[in-house]
Amino acid sequence: MKKIKYVDYDNCITNLTSSIQKYYGLKPNFKTNTLIDQKLQEKEYQNVIIFVFDALGDTIIKKNTSTNHYLQKHQIGTMHSTFPPTTANCTTAFITGENPITTGWLGWSSYYKDLNMAVDNYPNCDALTKEKIIGDNIANRKMPTKELGKIIEEATNKEVKYYSFWPPFKENGCRSLRDFARKIIKLCNQEGKKYIYAYWDEPDKSMHQEGTSTNHIKKIINDIGKILKHIEKKTKNTIGIVSADHGQVDVVPIALYTYYDILNCLYAPFTCDSRTAFFFVKDNKKEEFVSLFNQYFSDFYDLYTKDEIINNHIFGYGLENPLFKDLIGDYVAIAKDKYYFVQSPDGHNFKGHHAGGLVDEYTIPIIVFNN
Repeated sequence: MKKIKYVDYDNCITNLTSSIQKYYGLKPNFKTNTLIDQKLQEKEYQNVIIFVFDALGDTIIKKNTSTNHYLQKHQIGTMHSTFPPTTANCTTAFITGENPITTGWLGWSSYYKDLNMAVDNYPNCDALTKEKIIGDNIANRKMPTKELGKIIEEATNKEVKYYSFWPPFKENGCRSLRDFARKIIKLCNQEGKKYIYAYWDEPDKSMHQEGTSTNHIKKIINDIGKILKHIEKKTKNTIGIVSADHGQVDVVPIALYTYYDILNCLYAPFTCDSRTAFFFVKDNKKEEFVSLFNQYFSDFYDLYTKDEIINNHIFGYGLENPLFKDLIGDYVAIAKDKYYFVQSPDGHNFKGHHAGGLVDEYTIPIIVFNN
């Protein structure tokens, strides 16, 4: 069997969540993270907070801050994202404690064979036309998940209560990073044990538009450090475990929609993401597709068969989601350089992106404060 390895599923997001399970007396889903275990064993905390700052990867911190910056001074190690390193996949792993193979949340978009439709999962719209789909969210209906925080609440008979904090795009989301900190501090200073998941969508949102190292990006990251320092100072008996869902790299587009011979081999749009792409290939076009793809893109992407992906556990270990084998298509292309595929003339023009096979995309920090 061809050996393929990207992220280390013994040192990734779901090992951190396994440490959380262990701390609250639950059976861990996977091997626990030793660094987190050691920190959690230091005392019985009133507040345990998991902070996820979107795309605040290890390399992003290193190239945008100095060694005496709050984030670097409090960093105790690194771990990996789940694969691919993209938000829909990795935040779901943080929230559920399960790997992508189990949740079915593999990337930004999914092709649902029974609907014959490629769907952008979060916004619930057609992946090609971006037309909003009326009704309930298709991904949530087809791939329902249960939040680890709710499992902890049930297991502790609500001795530990679960809370989550989000940016403005969610109902009752925080208006700003300052508001985010204010609400977290207020909750932490109330009585009772709490498990808190706190997600913020920067610096990802800005790096997509600007690239990974501008003065504005440095300011955003500096502000994150200041906010964490403020939360540490204004709370007590609290441990904050700070990380990211993934990193980012500077990228250049490839207009895949102009490669008509490639498109002629497909029966559906590619899905997942633009740096890890699932291709759905007509039965009589598979050899032609592989030949053409490698002719054009072998310097930029590695192309794998469905079986190679499955046999190498690229999407992790655990109970396989019933949709998994259909979702990943016939071939999976994983970026090994700075390029990303654009599906249509109206596609995003990114300067920074993620979801590929580069170490900088899937290596994320482990940062801890406790008081």
